[in-house]
Amino acid sequence: MAEFEEWHKILEQRDNSCVSGFATGLSAILTHRAACHLGDWDTARALEDEASAILLEIEKSGDEDLAMGFRAVIPHLQGVRLALRGDYAIAAKHLWAADERLGFIGADLGMYRLYNRMLLAEVMLAGGKTAEAHEVLAKVRSINSRMLEQFEETGFRYLGLDRG
Repeated sequence: MAEFEEWHKILEQRDNSCVSGFATGLSAILTHRAACHLGDWDTARALEDEASAILLEIEKSGDEDLAMGFRAVIPHLQGVRLALRGDYAIAAKHLWAADERLGFIGADLGMYRLYNRMLLAEVMLAGGKTAEAHEVLAKVRSINSRMLEQFEETGFRYLGLDRG
């Protein structure tokens, strides 16, 4: 119940200036995740559509650095939504697509890539792909062992998915 209330509080901030227009990417990503946890698929898809529209504008402006991040955000968001709906195989494909669009140039994108990889591993574990999940986790460990330790402390459950 407490977790439901926390997700609800986050979702209530949907129209906040930090979320709107992805002004603060993390806020928008967490709001999307809250919508998914609460089963508000319309809001989740609206945030995905908003990210897609923003990417089009960014690409028109020629800001390649910003575009790189948004190219990864869209499949990441889709992957989270699909995972929380239980479609693990397709969710993993989207999270892989996000991973392929991210690099380790810059701390923000690098940390986002590691976070995305941990969610990918969780989705793989939920889908019964244990060996593949541990290959992904080994990559995270080789870059940031403390981050992986924190994920391990949750039982490899940032999304809260059951194991397949």
